[in-house]
Amino acid sequence: MALLPVSAVVDEVLSALQSAAQVMLHAPTGAGKSTWLPLEILRRGGLAGKVVMLEPRRLAAKNVALRLAEQLGERPGQKVGYRMRNESRCVPTTRLEVVTEGHFDPSTAARPDARRRLAGDPG
Repeated sequence: MALLPVSAVVDEVLSALQSAAQVMLHAPTGAGKSTWLPLEILRRGGLAGKVVMLEPRRLAAKNVALRLAEQLGERPGQKVGYRMRNESRCVPTTRLEVVTEGHFDPSTAARPDARRRLAGDPG
């Protein structure tokens, strides 16, 4: 498999996540920010808490979570889950949550106990 564009910045993203509770990544469609980078962060990151990834639309959030869970040989609601209006497939041990904008609260990033977050740019 050819390297995806975001693979060139994965070390920078991991470093940023060590020092900030929230990181915004802007990359073009097809760069791997929704399908490759979140799993790489889980694999290499060593971060406490959860990774929360923003997808702007319900269908996109659900499909990304399904794809990521499939890549791990799981179903959504295990290591990878999703949360949106009227539907959630997360458990306390879920490490990566794909959420819609209604479930993404950037104000929690200011708290000392904030979870690490990766906000994917819809572009």
